[in-house]
Amino acid sequence: MFFCLLIGISGFIAYRDLVERRIGNWPVFFIVLFSILISGLESFSWQPYLFVVFAGLILFKINAFAGGDIKLVWAYLLGIDQQWWSVVFLLITGLGGVMAVGYLAYGYFTKNLEAVRKRGLPYGVPIAIGGCLGVWLSSV
Repeated sequence: MFFCLLIGISGFIAYRDLVERRIGNWPVFFIVLFSILISGLESFSWQPYLFVVFAGLILFKINAFAGGDIKLVWAYLLGIDQQWWSVVFLLITGLGGVMAVGYLAYGYFTKNLEAVRKRGLPYGVPIAIGGCLGVWLSSV
């Protein structure tokens, strides 16, 4: 049941990021809650998680990622076993790359590339997909 709620909230976050380019705090709180309830924090370790927190802060500081994207990654990682982190990060990166190519192609063919670049990439979509998969893999 909690996994269905996690998927529902993840879908809501992805939709909102697509439409508004915003990831709110309350939906992320529910991602944290459901990720923890699903995984039980059985194999959670603070050291690697703190490394990801600091890496996320650096990426945010250099404008490589938005704050909502970083907090969403942190929320999912609480429920993902470390053995799946590389799979999740590769999936997020791969889906984000495909989405970036699609957005750039759309901007090129509509002759509105600058507007597409200015609007940005809704990275919450691949993060939600990868995060849900990671939580599911950790709970199986």
